[in-house]
Amino acid sequence: ILDSSFKSCLLNSLGICKLASNQGRKIMAMLLVLAIWALIGFAGWRVFSRAGFKGYIGVLFLVPIANFFALLYLAHKEWPVTNKVEN
Repeated sequence: ILDSSFKSCLLNSLGICKLASNQGRKIMAMLLVLAIWALIGFAGWRVFSRAGFKGYIGVLFLVPIANFFALLYLAHKEWPVTNKVEN
């Protein structure tokens, strides 16, 4: 069984106590949101580029109302990739 002084020493050496502060939590939350946001943008870029469109249209997935219209555009537009495969 670990005594409390050993636990506090271990947590301080790992920097966990510093991250447990409110400011640390805010920074970690912002980094997590930024990482998820970048992942969504990257995924949108890849979806549109693989369908044969310009990849930057996929960045519209990051805009709340525009993402719906980007999906509609993707669903109802003839894909350039299918034209290449048919020819």
